[in-house]
Parts: sequence; structure tokens; C-alpha cells
Amino acid sequence: MRKLIFILGLASTNLFAQSLEIEAKVDTNLGEIGEQIRFELHVQSNKDIKVTWPLIIDSLGKLEVIEAFPIDTHLKGEWKSYNQAFILTSFDSGYFKIPNLEIGLDKNKAYSNELVVRFNDVKTDPNKVMDIKEPISVAASYMKYIYWTLAVLVILGLVIWLYIKYFKNKSKEKQEEYIPLIPAHEEALDALTALHKDKIWERVNENKTFYTLLTHIIWRYLDRQFNVITFERTSDEIIKDLDRLIFAAHFKKELADLLRHADFIKFAKGSSTPYDNEQHIERSIKFVKATIPSPVKVEDD
Repeated sequence: MRKLIFILGLASTNLFAQSLEIEAKVDTNLGEIGEQIRFELHVQSNKDIKVTWPLIIDSLGKLEVIEAFPIDTHLKGEWKSYNQAFILTSFDSGYFKIPNLEIGLDKNKAYSNELVVRFNDVKTDPNKVMDIKEPISVAASYMKYIYWTLAVLVILGLVIWLYIKYFKNKSKEKQEEYIPLIPAHEEALDALTALHKDKIWERVNENKTFYTLLTHIIWRYLDRQFNVITFERTSDEIIKDLDRLIFAAHFKKELADLLRHADFIKFAKGSSTPYDNEQHIERSIKFVKATIPSPVKVEDD
């Protein structure tokens, strides 16, 4: 390809041209769609001249840049040369220009020569066009190893699941079975004493909280000590079950009063005096203490 020197803004063009050489070339100017051509840009100048290289990233004109190689520099005497190669292609047919590329030379500019390349449509021989073939089944011997591996993994997963579900949970259940619970009366008295000491009814709008906690303590005590189902039942249903229990009648009446009064506070937004609150919790404590089971005496043989 021919060399071209095109310089602007120089005081002495001929003098500067003697110290500058720019060449743009391609290995071929004819190809088919998708084929690759090699484009090279060469600049040679005096070593004292600062050369600013054109930035080429993904396209050059309407051609696509497939690959851009690093700039190769050589110094020989007073001359310094710059070379960079590019791989170009096009997926359209027609003539395409590789435009003039601007090269900075100190405070001046120079331009490479313009090139034209042509890409033709891909030629096909209609006599060699083949019919679409049916899919070919290939015997993959490795599939049996995949099946065996999957089977082993499934069996292993099943064994681990069975171990966790039955053996590990069984051991947890056995441990939980032997965790000693404090006696029902001790649990109830501790909770009632703490509630009495806290006196939360003295705070604003805390009567409902107080009676909710108090009834839960009594419910749990009746459930553990007398096997009375209390949770998720109405107060009337619980009071009816109290008739079959064996303890003083006045305690049954006081418990019934407590449950009905608590319902009045919790559901009807009723009011309660500090005196009423003190009376209900003190009666609850007396009831628990009065129904503590007597210790079983074991006689010696």
C-alpha cells in the first residue's frame, strides 16, 4: 500500500515531512462477510517529537474491531517508529472506508491515508446444500455412572433423614423426659409473689395486664395440680370443673369471683381498685398454700 504524509499547521511542510512517515495498510482489501482482515498503522518520526496515538476501541469506521494488539515501538538512531495492528471484520456486505486517523505530533496534527475494503456475501453452492438430518442418538456409557451416583446420594440422604427424625429426636425426647420440673405449688407461689411485689396495677392502664398475668398463673396451677383443662376454655367452663375438686368451698367461690372479675377487666374494659387487686392476689396465694399436697410417708418394712 502507498504511504501518505498529511500534515497541518507546520511552518515548513517539506522540512517536517522529511522527519515523518505515516502508513496505513491492510493485508487484503477483499473478503467475505465474517472474514477477518489485518489492518496496520505505522508512524515513524524524529525521536524528539511527542507522538499522540489515536484511540481505537471497538470500531473503525463501520468495521468491527475484533482484536487490537499493543503498540510496538522501536528506536533506531534519530528515528522512532510506532506500529499497531488490528483485526477487523464486517457482517454486512459492501464497500467500507477505513477513515483518516489523526496522529498528534507535539502541537501539530497529521493524518493517515484513507483505505477502502470490500466484503462480499458468502458464496454457496446449491448443489452442496444438505437436508436437515434427524437427531442422532448416541449411546452414552457414562450415563449409568450418573444414575448410580444419584441413587447413592438419594439413599445416603434418606439414611441421614431417618437418623435425624428418629434417633436424634428420640434422644432429645429422652433427655427432656428426665428434666425435673419444680412442683406446681412452688412455681405458682414464685410467680404470684413476684407479681404481688411488682404491683403493676399502680401504673396507668395496667389493670388488664395484671389480671391477664394473674389468671394465667392460676390456670397453670389448676392444670398441673388438679389436671383441670384451663387454657383455651371460658371462665364458666373452668368454674364448673371446680365443683368436682376436693378443697374448701370458700376457695372455689373466691376463684370464681377472681375469674369473673378478670373477664370484666379484660373484655368489658371494667375498672378495679387497688384494694380489689390486693385482695385477689392475696387470696390466690392463700389458695395455693392451702392446696399444697401433703408429703407421702414411706413406712419401713
